[in-house]
Amino acid sequence: MKKNQSNLQQIIDAINFFKNLKITLEDTTTDEEKKNHQKSVRAHYFYEGKEYITTKLFYQDIQYAPSVEDPEKVINFFEEKVYWLDISE
Repeated sequence: MKKNQSNLQQIIDAINFFKNLKITLEDTTTDEEKKNHQKSVRAHYFYEGKEYITTKLFYQDIQYAPSVEDPEKVINFFEEKVYWLDISE
């Protein structure tokens, strides 16, 4: 029974962590990146009075990402442009 209580407490702790985490995105896309069908952002995480900022995160328009099969189907589902994390950057 103690193991279940421990697991339940871990789940509650994780839920509380995400409940208290605030995230904002800063669009850092340059004209050159737009020409390459990319989008870039910095994420700002706020937790317990502290701010953490990521390095630039790059995303590729899925219409130009060779690893995405049938991008039109995905775009139709979301009804807007879709970007995929570009780990090559």
